[in-house]
Amino acid sequence: MYDGRAYYPVRCPGGPGSTCSTPAGTMGAKPVAMASAPTGSGYRILRADGEVIGLNATVCPYASGTTRPAAPMVAMADANGNGYWMAGADGGVFSACGAGFYGSAEPGHPSAPIVAAATPDGGGYWLLGKDGGIFSFGDAGYYGRAYVLSCPGGGGSNTSASCPAQVRPRPDREVSGTPVGIASAPDGRGYWITTSMGDVAAFGDAQAEGAAGPDNLRLAAPIVGITAVPTPPLCGPPSSPAGTQPTSPAPPPQGYWVIGSDGGVFRYGDAQFHGSAAGEHLAAPIVGSATMPPTSACPV
Repeated sequence: MYDGRAYYPVRCPGGPGSTCSTPAGTMGAKPVAMASAPTGSGYRILRADGEVIGLNATVCPYASGTTRPAAPMVAMADANGNGYWMAGADGGVFSACGAGFYGSAEPGHPSAPIVAAATPDGGGYWLLGKDGGIFSFGDAGYYGRAYVLSCPGGGGSNTSASCPAQVRPRPDREVSGTPVGIASAPDGRGYWITTSMGDVAAFGDAQAEGAAGPDNLRLAAPIVGITAVPTPPLCGPPSSPAGTQPTSPAPPPQGYWVIGSDGGVFRYGDAQFHGSAAGEHLAAPIVGSATMPPTSACPV
């Protein structure tokens, strides 16, 4: 929610290891994205001017050799506890707190990145453009892009039922509305893309579990993002009593939450509903969401 305030922010301009707390106060530039801290006890908020506010989370300066962003910042992703990435509207990517740098989108590309997602191991990331285009870096693979429906007079917001087949290049990957969110599949070999109208498209190993719209629900507000169910830690094969057959580990969860600007939360697949801000008096629209990392540990 953007109401211009951050509560008990921790700003660390001196880099890792430095601490300096300030009481609740103004955030200044508009918040545009957020990411959970590795422990789940806090989170980071990214402002459009590139400043990061940490609430019980470490904040670091930009990696050496990089400059401050030339364009407004639009996205943020956690590197599996090994730092975080920030992306600008011009496709520039900035790494901090030890996150590896794997490249940026080409300057001036017509599909300006608007959101980002990281692979589960933190070894790569995707950038999603407003036209459904995907930029992949590091160990993030490319599994296809979304095609935004653009019918005569529709302004790109038509549903498949009203769009003539001759202007639908890939009906299996088409979406209604502007892409606004991307989330990684549990194994990192795929992703989900959601749009402002609530459409969800699945790619690679990501399973389609449902969508909020435009043909399923009448949304009270635009969708602003999607967050996947966190993947439990990878553990070795479970131990079994002597003389018994080892059991196979349970498959990772497949599910996601779709978030509305009014605070509405829609859950699909293995995602559980824990509440929402819909119906509450919000000072300003919701702009982002983040999940807590899994708390389960491998058996000893």
